Amino acid sequence: MSKPRLPLHCLPGRHPLPWLASLLLGFLLPALALAQLPNDADSSTEEAVEEVVHPRVSPHDSRDYRVLRLDNGLTALLVSDPEADQAAASMNVGVGSAQDPEDLAGLAHFLEHMLFLGTEPFPEANAYQGYLRRHGGSHNAFTAPQDTNYFFDVEPEALPGALDRFSQFFLSPLFNPDQLESERNIVHSEYMARIRDDGRRENDVLNQVLNPDNPTTGFSVGSRETLADRPVNEPSLRERVIEFYERYYDANVMHLSLVAPQSLDELEEMVTERFAGIADRGLERPVIEQPLVLEDSLPRYVELQSMRDSRQVSFMFPVPDPIQHYRHKPADLLAHLLGHEGEGSLFAVLREAGLADGLAAGVGRGDERHALFTISVSLTPAGAERIDEIEATLFDAIEQIREQGLEAWRYEEQARLAEQEFRFQQHGSTLQSAMRLAMNLARFPMEDVQYAPIAWMASNPS
Repeated sequence: MSKPRLPLHCLPGRHPLPWLASLLLGFLLPALALAQLPNDADSSTEEAVEEVVHPRVSPHDSRDYRVLRLDNGLTALLVSDPEADQAAASMNVGVGSAQDPEDLAGLAHFLEHMLFLGTEPFPEANAYQGYLRRHGGSHNAFTAPQDTNYFFDVEPEALPGALDRFSQFFLSPLFNPDQLESERNIVHSEYMARIRDDGRRENDVLNQVLNPDNPTTGFSVGSRETLADRPVNEPSLRERVIEFYERYYDANVMHLSLVAPQSLDELEEMVTERFAGIADRGLERPVIEQPLVLEDSLPRYVELQSMRDSRQVSFMFPVPDPIQHYRHKPADLLAHLLGHEGEGSLFAVLREAGLADGLAAGVGRGDERHALFTISVSLTPAGAERIDEIEATLFDAIEQIREQGLEAWRYEEQARLAEQEFRFQQHGSTLQSAMRLAMNLARFPMEDVQYAPIAWMASNPS
């Protein structure tokens, strides 16, 4: 017996988009087929970065930019903004929890914490934090599966002193043994603080059904148990931290951004003097080859009891990570077609039937090779009782896209909106800008560090 479904009429026929003509969507989407999409050097994040030396910026952007590539391999983007009331820096290191050893889950996160606890020129555990606090600044860091990002902001006149202390994280950290236990307790506290968080619990459950050989599916936060003292016949925890640091922290996988009111020449001098000594070990950003999902494990159905009074169903499909085609946004177009809220849309149909009060679509998780395209539906009480009907209606919408093709006018409309967004781009605070640019430097060619998240290009811009 077929599942009940709701009538859809959201995609009136238009001319298909030639270069994206065969987006194939089958039951549970075993893959997102991107036929006729360019996949040569113009979409390579590694080859193009060596050829392009200036980022593309909005015509209304009054800031000045300069790219530095130090002899040790570190890439830095300097941004001079005379109107900025704070200076900010962000260092993105291309290593994260995906590189945790099997016997020390959370080691990358623990290392992130240990870097804050003193360096050879500034051995006090709060030398960096105290300096920033005295000069109206703030600081933090985060560890992701493939990145560890350190960042701060400070009063502009105090920037040289802040960089003196910040740069030493990557030159001469002490990994203070006296702070080892207290910092392990802090990591454990971070873990416990979110143990009942629905988002964290959903991610933990998802990790249980994904490919265990994909290193992004492991426990990444760390706890007192996973970071426990080593047996006496093995290297100590501190020795393992140092080993991890020396194995993965390298100037070639570091990307620094600096946003401040000082001139570009002043910023260049600050960076060159302080960061040129970072070790050059000839490393490259680790690549994850193992798929997120094992094909023979599909389909999977998992239920999770929410800690809150909320109801949601998510449909997740393994796809190639669309970051490889960031210039053309194929997944964003699909997300728009399935996730928009206009008349006759999937969401409108579900809402009118009293089954849903929210819907979102897009790539929710990726490792730069593999990803999950997700459609999440926020359910009404009635919708929670009619999941089969929602599922059938979703796949009717997918089938309608497959049969009718992808109309060029829809893509062109999104491209125009994106171009306007870029033209009148709002940068946010200096700290937000620095973090965003450092992360983008690790993923996109230099010319596109500002433009890549927004770009919708059927061809290269003129």
